[in-house]
Amino acid sequence: MTIGLFWTIFAGVIAGILMNGFVPLRRLTGMKGLLALCGVGVVGALAASFGGQAMQLWGREEIGAFVAAVVGACCLLAVLAYATRLSPAVPAAAAA
Repeated sequence: MTIGLFWTIFAGVIAGILMNGFVPLRRLTGMKGLLALCGVGVVGALAASFGGQAMQLWGREEIGAFVAAVVGACCLLAVLAYATRLSPAVPAAAAA
């Protein structure tokens, strides 16, 4: 179980790092934005992987769980990127 959990979290973190490189968050910059995206990636990966296990689509150590972790992390990060594009940006003077 620990190996599957490690790879699931690893997939979420890598997806968050890649997302930060391509589409960074507008409101959070620097290390805060990177940690936020990695956290969202991990949540998406865990939800997809354990959701499929709960529906008995794959086991803990199967490749399907890892693929679902990658897809789940990417989907949740894409939804977050789309949602942040819709919200208006906070001007620098108003944020201070």
